[in-house]
Amino acid sequence: MWSKSPKKILIRIALIILSIEFVIQIIFDAMDSSMSSFLEALMDGVISILLTIPLIYYLAISPFARSRQNAINALRIEKKQVEQTAEDLRTTQKNLLTLTAGMDKHSLISITDLHGIITYVNEKFCTVSGYEEKELIGSTHRILNSHNQPKNYWKKMFSTTSMGDIWQDEVRNKTKDGAYYWVDTTIIPIYESNQLSGYLSIRTDITELKKQQEELAKLAHHDELTNLPNRTLFNERFRQAMAQSHRSKTKVAICFFDLNEFKAVNDNYGHDVGDVVLIEIAKRLSDCLREVDTVSRQGGDEFVVILSGIHDEEEAKQTVDRIQHAIQVPIIVNELSLSITAASGIAIYRDDGEDIETLLRQSDKAMYKNKLSKDAQ
Repeated sequence: MWSKSPKKILIRIALIILSIEFVIQIIFDAMDSSMSSFLEALMDGVISILLTIPLIYYLAISPFARSRQNAINALRIEKKQVEQTAEDLRTTQKNLLTLTAGMDKHSLISITDLHGIITYVNEKFCTVSGYEEKELIGSTHRILNSHNQPKNYWKKMFSTTSMGDIWQDEVRNKTKDGAYYWVDTTIIPIYESNQLSGYLSIRTDITELKKQQEELAKLAHHDELTNLPNRTLFNERFRQAMAQSHRSKTKVAICFFDLNEFKAVNDNYGHDVGDVVLIEIAKRLSDCLREVDTVSRQGGDEFVVILSGIHDEEEAKQTVDRIQHAIQVPIIVNELSLSITAASGIAIYRDDGEDIETLLRQSDKAMYKNKLSKDAQ
């Protein structure tokens, strides 16, 4: 009954009371007056009680009962929410443990205070760096410094992290035994009570990746057989020599060398022996030059040298003569003594041309001219 609206409930109570009172009134009219007065008073009290009890229940007891039931329902819902939250926390904790275990195996992790003092390192950090945990705790990351970066590099890093920003870069470090290794480093600020309290460093060992990148770069700019600069790097070196020539008011010489007996070596002894000859010639050419000079293999048995910072063509000729004597020393391959000579030609920057293509053509022409001249003798 109490599931219906309060208005309908009150109407029903009133109708019931009126019906009872009407029936009782008919009974009273049929009785004598003395009995009727007593019963009338009695019935008035009963009616008052009947009228009051529902009102008391509706106004006092029912709201309390509903409030109690609502509280019970709320507790049930809260219990379910607490159980779900606990389950979520257990799942999160499990995921964090899995993540931490994965990071420990993959990454070098360390924590420092605001002054850079190391307060924590994981096992991977110790394995890669070669230091024991007790050697690292209380130290700074300067213990790993390879001195490969300029001083302002670290100033910029500290400036970034001290502002609460994340810093990331590739850094070359040094192990305890002096070997170098590369790490992709991310430094993350740590906060406690909204205050910066330290830094978390996550490093990934990328040493092998850097080696592969260096090898690819080397292949892109060096001859695979002799390891000399190829045409691409040769052209870049010429641009550098040309710029230096303008600054120092000096000259640049392009010297072209073509091996005379190389085809016969390949034909008679095979390409393996020919490769050994080319490697040895490349080494002898390099040994005759200064650090500022460049020798490049242009292909086959042709080599080109850039002589930087010379004063005249005579200085270039002296270097070419020294190279010629070095080439003519017999090369020993598999008990074979091979005598190699080379034809050479020189072109001077600005005197014979102002771009590398022109200078290569001019030095090539000079080389063939010298070769024909010697053949005619």
